[in-house]
Amino acid sequence: MLLLIDSDNNSSTGWFGYDFIINRNVKDRNTTTLMRYDSLQSENPWLEVAELKFNYSGNELEISVPRKLLQLNADSFALDFKWSDNAAELKDPISFCLNGDTAPNRRFNYRFIWKQK
Repeated sequence: MLLLIDSDNNSSTGWFGYDFIINRNVKDRNTTTLMRYDSLQSENPWLEVAELKFNYSGNELEISVPRKLLQLNADSFALDFKWSDNAAELKDPISFCLNGDTAPNRRFNYRFIWKQK
């Protein structure tokens, strides 16, 4: 189960707009990785930023991601995200349609908006 995040709301940066991916490299049953896309790296553009703790039970997954790791330090922000399950390969956005399952479907994203009170 992969979590793709567009933290800068810019579809021209990252991997087709997604700046970060979580769970691409799982370390053990409670540790996974946050990776950032770097287009200057031709061989492996997903670079590990940090290890993240996670828990799961049945069909529920909980991951803790500090905002600063996503470069979100302001008092308010919006980010887009997408879940991808059982993707055989993420070559391009069409991969979401051909392999596995996504939420939301196809090229749509969920949007999270946060404002500090």
